[in-house]
Amino acid sequence: MDSLAILSWICIVTTIGFFLSGIPVFIPIIKSGTTGNTPFLPFLLGFLNAIACLWYGILKDDFTMIVVNVVGSVLHVFYVLAYLLCAKDKAGARQQAVYGITFLLGLYVYFNHVIKDEALVENQLGLTTCIMVLATNVSPLAELGSAIRERSSESFSALMAVAMFVTSLAWTLYGALIEDIYVQIPSVPGMVSGITQLALLWTFPSSGTPGKRAKSD
Repeated sequence: MDSLAILSWICIVTTIGFFLSGIPVFIPIIKSGTTGNTPFLPFLLGFLNAIACLWYGILKDDFTMIVVNVVGSVLHVFYVLAYLLCAKDKAGARQQAVYGITFLLGLYVYFNHVIKDEALVENQLGLTTCIMVLATNVSPLAELGSAIRERSSESFSALMAVAMFVTSLAWTLYGALIEDIYVQIPSVPGMVSGITQLALLWTFPSSGTPGKRAKSD
């Protein structure tokens, strides 16, 4: 088995593991019937990203992208529906979901009825997925300001932060091997995002007290 095949399976396993890391987040949400401070945007972006990347993977006939994003699409449908059912702000969550679906429909019309050249479709869809993955990887940092102000990181998940870092590292290497900058570029900020979240979780635990470093100073 060559290095590309090995890295392909690493990407599949780590990315599916990253997608599955949302389950521990949703177990207490479903049990309590409320989303609390858990943000909706990362899960909505994850859904949009999985659909767009699946489309891109099909165009490129890339086995790794297809397998990963089929699983990702199914899991994120569950996450989005569960969030909408339990959302503290149901109207706001539904509005975001409508915007997301409208965006996907717009992509479908544009790439199927406006652009006719297949090479151009692949290139522009690749650029679109690159931007979407980038937004997905940095979206958890939208809570950065409130985490610092409140000295609490309860809106972050350590499991998802670790999974994001490992997954982004694997896709960065995979993108380099297949020479696809649309895969490689957005994965680098994902590593930064994962490390930043872990640093906040360590410094500002959910209890609102400083982390171990602060205690030892």
